[in-house]
Amino acid sequence: MNHVELTVDAPAAGGESVARTAGGVIFVSGAIPGERVRVEITETKKSFSRGRVAEVCEPSPHRVPDRRIAWGCPDVGGVEYAHVSLDHSRELKRVAALDQFARIGKFDRELMDQLEREFRVTPPVNDGEEWRTRVQLAVTGGCVGMYRAGSHDIVPVTHVPLAVPGINDLNLHQVDLTGAERVEIAVGEAGGAVTVVGREEIAHRLAEVVPEGWSLMSRAAGRRNRSSAVTTLLAGPGRVSHTVRGVTFDLDAEGFWQVHPDAADILSRGVVERVRGDVADLFCGAGLLAIMVARETGARVWGVEGSALAIESARSNAKRAGVDATFDVGRVEKLGALTGADTVVVDPPRAGLDPAVIRLIASSTCGRVVYVSCDGATFSRDAQRLQNSGFQCRDIQAFDLFPLTAHVEFIGTFDRV
Repeated sequence: MNHVELTVDAPAAGGESVARTAGGVIFVSGAIPGERVRVEITETKKSFSRGRVAEVCEPSPHRVPDRRIAWGCPDVGGVEYAHVSLDHSRELKRVAALDQFARIGKFDRELMDQLEREFRVTPPVNDGEEWRTRVQLAVTGGCVGMYRAGSHDIVPVTHVPLAVPGINDLNLHQVDLTGAERVEIAVGEAGGAVTVVGREEIAHRLAEVVPEGWSLMSRAAGRRNRSSAVTTLLAGPGRVSHTVRGVTFDLDAEGFWQVHPDAADILSRGVVERVRGDVADLFCGAGLLAIMVARETGARVWGVEGSALAIESARSNAKRAGVDATFDVGRVEKLGALTGADTVVVDPPRAGLDPAVIRLIASSTCGRVVYVSCDGATFSRDAQRLQNSGFQCRDIQAFDLFPLTAHVEFIGTFDRV
């Protein structure tokens, strides 16, 4: 087995750290910049290698005992900063994001100087280790589990890291789920929903553990695309709800909603502060951003989303909120034109904006784009494309809405020049 001792230089995107050695660049998981560590090399390519910490020789003052050990799941992935103090994890995310802005976004020196002075990763109000309201758990040998860090192996778990208490209180590890593929859980403000992907009779085994008022659902295994599979509602309303500044958003239990309980409030405030004039909200989901903009600015708002279920929820949410907003079903990439919008709001999936959407925005008359993103790399890539299409980045805010993971949520403002 190939091991090397080295000093880690800087943070990298994805929660890894970078070490520059005589033999080339090595991306290391489980390290903190400044540490001297012994690394097991797990992958070697032409331009770089990857490895994981086998031993910490000189620890960082920001190192803490790996939280996953206390949770009883020391090998699981998705908690890249489990060994780092919470405050310092945000500094590592800040530095990694600045690198992406410069290297991928190719922001000019003046903007980079401003960002290096002012850019921070702001913590949420509900900070700490119990924030994840939505999880997907794999099933192996009849037991719920999570993927081992850096692999596709499934590790059985008795505690779901970072999940809100309502998820761990289900004690799903005590239920035999033999034959199921995975379990999906969504928690709202009053109740939640559990979907078992597998044969329907397997889902019925959860009837005893799903609390009264929650929804229990079943979906056939083997289909990764939810839109192509039929979900059977076995108990409950099949809905979850969330309240944002006095407005109740009710949505299909399998629909998209922000994972952190503070995210909807934080991100909608950030968007409301940035929009001007009439607004087109692309990838509008259940209407969160569009409805809050219409309610708090009085702007005319049009939202578009590919999911018919999401648009149905958006329309009913707008009616409940007493706002006049228009919502249509449609693939954003296939829209012919944007007319009458002064601001375009985009909150795309992690993959970012298709080039067709950049062209759509550039060919419109909008003067401003407000971009909400959960991925620094695709945000930076799309920022460069917007800049090449006649827009200039004015500001970027970042929020740690995925504490102790490698992810950050961004809001950026781009004005036509």
